[in-house]
Amino acid sequence: MTTVYINGAAIRLTSSMALGKGGEADVYKYKGQALKLYKAPNHPDFVHTPFERDAATRRLQLAQTKLPAFPTGLPSQIIGPDELVMDKNGKIVGFTMPLIDGTVPLKRYGERSWRDSQAFDHQAVLQIFTDLHSTLSAVHNHGMVIGDFNDLNVLIKDDQAFLIDADSMQYGQYPCTVFTTRFADPLILTEDQGQLTMARSFSTTTDWYAYAVMLMQSLVYVDPYGGVFRPADKKHQLAASLRPLHRITVFHPEVRYPKPALPLNVLPLALSEYFHEVFVNDLREEFPTDLLDSSLWTQRTLALSAIRTPQTVSGDVVVTVLFDASDHRILAVGYFKQGMVWLTHDGSCYQRESDRFRLDGPLDGSVRFQLAGNTTLMAKHGRLIIFNPDGTKEIKSVDSVGQLPVIASNSQHVFWVKDGLLMRRGRFGDSAVGQVLRDQTVIWAGETFGFGYYRAGELEQAFLFDTNGRGINDNFSLSPIPGNLIDMTATFSDSLVWFFAAFMHGGQEYRKISVIDHHGNVLVDETQDYAADGWHANIRGFAAAGSLLFAATDEGLVRIEIVAGKLKVTQRYPDTEPYLDHTSRLFTHAKGIFAVTHGQIIDLALKPKGTP
Repeated sequence: MTTVYINGAAIRLTSSMALGKGGEADVYKYKGQALKLYKAPNHPDFVHTPFERDAATRRLQLAQTKLPAFPTGLPSQIIGPDELVMDKNGKIVGFTMPLIDGTVPLKRYGERSWRDSQAFDHQAVLQIFTDLHSTLSAVHNHGMVIGDFNDLNVLIKDDQAFLIDADSMQYGQYPCTVFTTRFADPLILTEDQGQLTMARSFSTTTDWYAYAVMLMQSLVYVDPYGGVFRPADKKHQLAASLRPLHRITVFHPEVRYPKPALPLNVLPLALSEYFHEVFVNDLREEFPTDLLDSSLWTQRTLALSAIRTPQTVSGDVVVTVLFDASDHRILAVGYFKQGMVWLTHDGSCYQRESDRFRLDGPLDGSVRFQLAGNTTLMAKHGRLIIFNPDGTKEIKSVDSVGQLPVIASNSQHVFWVKDGLLMRRGRFGDSAVGQVLRDQTVIWAGETFGFGYYRAGELEQAFLFDTNGRGINDNFSLSPIPGNLIDMTATFSDSLVWFFAAFMHGGQEYRKISVIDHHGNVLVDETQDYAADGWHANIRGFAAAGSLLFAATDEGLVRIEIVAGKLKVTQRYPDTEPYLDHTSRLFTHAKGIFAVTHGQIIDLALKPKGTP
């Protein structure tokens, strides 16, 4: 518990008030507002990082003069400081700001797997960027520069763009000194011992450069430096982080374009040529609003290629199509004893694979879907609806973490969190499994055991629970996740859970991967750099079997094992390359792998070596 002061009044901040955290601050909910509290040098997150303790000291020193000087009269879509927050000695340690509920980070708009579950098209994206253009222009008109302009500090609600982290913006005598690699203008960067560093200050044109990056990835699902650079002459190979300095973009002939991304030729010609001028030829200017005109767009085929024949043999893999969703959106998939099950939407109706469940209505992208055998779960705004196979339904109240209703399921049970209690629905009614942290806990369920995680203020804890029993096991610890948590998920085999977290720290994106057995023994707990061609580029979609993990990549299926306490790719299946990309979702079964990919559900059967 922390005590702070606003206008002399003491405020006690508790974990139940926590909204989230980033690399520099913890955020709490206070009287309908958000309260941003800078981390002190002695914060638990900095125990093992002396350089971050020093940065926290400098940040608090700067806040004493920078926050009182924050410009006034800004548009309401710029979420800046309202009231200053003090410690007991009268030093500024944070501030309050408006709280905008129901937002989605702009980053999600650049993720094809998320966009495929939504009901909007490129015109909605153009509307968002038209609104963002107006807000960015207002920032510049007030003599400010965003500086570290990235897709996590832009939040979207109802086609409006809100700018957060405004206290880090550049204004007056206060420069912005941090940057996010993917959005930083290479014209102000230089290389120092293999790392990118700032050589010049941010400006209005660096903001417009970042704006163009975000627009491109929101339209075609790849940023200018996405894909994989594979030069014919190996002497020209360089680290992915250094590609911007050499303008090795997706327009470069030796860059392998990501398979899930839309081809660049779906863009209006004028817009495609403009991106080329910015990212290849260093054009820097305010983004022309006429390129956001939806009338420039013509009807084009945006779907990825899919397998249309019932069965295909390719090398050592036999591919069988189980379901072709060319006219549907696949919203949820599961694999249980009865086989593969799925939920789709055809534009006007939700439907299960067996046709035993149908629900008329438009697609609602804010609903979270899950399947528990033949039972269908839909959750939204603190309410879970359970559609039973016999046609009856049940309604439960559930906690949420942000906009995410906290639910999980396996073939037998449904789990949810209500008022800080982990609940289970079984054949004989509802029962409490254990106490967790209200509105902060996320859960996942395997067949025999489940996994949960919460991160609030200075608290961070993982735990296990028995899917058929009571009580939770939190007698183990994982290394803390620093910085801004982007996404997390868990994948189960019978005896292991693989926990994945994507996070931003110091302007770079990372992957935290932990493997825990059902007793709570931590077998792996490591952090790896993000890589566009890495097996964990997308943290969702893995399948586990025993001690093995399978992942889909743009080059096909790979197998990962634990070798001397580290994760290692031990086998690749190149013959699966035509049928998978890194957004594919996998499920293991006795004879192979089921994959949800390219708008289809397919069965990948790997032939034993030597089989004709």
